[in-house]
Amino acid sequence: MIILSRLGKERNSYYFPVFIHNLGCFEIPNIRFYYVMRAILFLSLIPAALQPQLLVLPVFAGLINLTIYSFQKYKYSANLSMLRSVLGIVRAARKLADGGRSEYESRFHDLGDRAKPFAHTVFKMAKLQRREQDGIAGDVFSILGAYFIGITLSDFIQYNRLLKELSGKQQELDLLYHRVGEVDMSIAAASFRASLPHWCVPDIVPSGGIEAKEIYHPLLNEPVCNSVNFERGCLITGSNASGKSTFIKALAVNVLLAQSIFTCTADYMKLPAASLVTSMAVRDDVMSGESYYIKEVKYLKRIIQQLDSEHFVFCVIDEILRGTNTRERIAASYAVLKYLAGKNCLAVIASHDIELTELLTDFYDNYHFKEQIQGDGISYTYKIQPGPADSKNAIRLLSIMGFPDEIVEEAEQQCK
Repeated sequence: MIILSRLGKERNSYYFPVFIHNLGCFEIPNIRFYYVMRAILFLSLIPAALQPQLLVLPVFAGLINLTIYSFQKYKYSANLSMLRSVLGIVRAARKLADGGRSEYESRFHDLGDRAKPFAHTVFKMAKLQRREQDGIAGDVFSILGAYFIGITLSDFIQYNRLLKELSGKQQELDLLYHRVGEVDMSIAAASFRASLPHWCVPDIVPSGGIEAKEIYHPLLNEPVCNSVNFERGCLITGSNASGKSTFIKALAVNVLLAQSIFTCTADYMKLPAASLVTSMAVRDDVMSGESYYIKEVKYLKRIIQQLDSEHFVFCVIDEILRGTNTRERIAASYAVLKYLAGKNCLAVIASHDIELTELLTDFYDNYHFKEQIQGDGISYTYKIQPGPADSKNAIRLLSIMGFPDEIVEEAEQQCK
């Protein structure tokens, strides 16, 4: 992990594939000009050695080269940083393949074979990098030495030669990069698994619904687990803060985890391969002038556009269309959810609208979360229950939170 963590500190590593497949774009243009200027510098030393008064020739040529080096150094340094990424990948592969120090590292012997073709190139890259670092952060003599070499323009020429060497090994380098990435991903997945109270390898099936046993959200310190078996879409209702949103987020997160790192935060999870589309945490956008409702509509349209008769879609919607009035919300929500029920998807919707549970009973299964009222307090079990919600707590929360009795009584009267 220490070996791989060093790669993460190099931001340019993220652009490694682009660099490898477009090496020509990173070459220094007009490289022949640098060859000519270096040749002029060296040739001017011959007459200067024969006649000291002609020393002005190499001095003049050196000043021109130093000026060229000073102006081009910034661009060259930016390009050289990409070579550092290559150097880091190859070095990491060689260290991982260094067997004998531990059983863990000896498992990656193939990395050593993949890194061998780059041994000579890596040596030259490391030498070039050391000179660059000396010129930036070294002592006075190191900086002067770097600029002395810069007068010869050798670093520019050597940089282009290295790119030429790599251009014939792009496929091998790309494979090495992906292999190191696979090792890094495997370690990350194993570390994630070790941090969980329990986890499982998902069972990916050709078709069907979603079944999960003791599923939970991985970001919770003390999660409450739930078990479900959704063969078709479902509506989840319940009182405020009872756990609806957290549960559907846990489902969405695990659908992603199952199809990415083959790990689920559950005792068991079965699901088909599916695209995941959500409408959660919707916010208005003041800068673009889009209201909350407009943003909701766009999220729902995105879900509809993802529907495909051949590809299964898992969609999660939190508080559908709550940005508009009750009458139109119920009508529009009913129409949208009925449409989703007839497509190749499984929709899980959290809502406060109990009316939807009755309107959509032929298309969706109903589940709910509920609270427990004890004296002047409310507690939650965070356990999912079959059927629609049969209780509300919005007005009771006003009382518990210390609102004036006049407000609470008026609210209760209007609710009757």
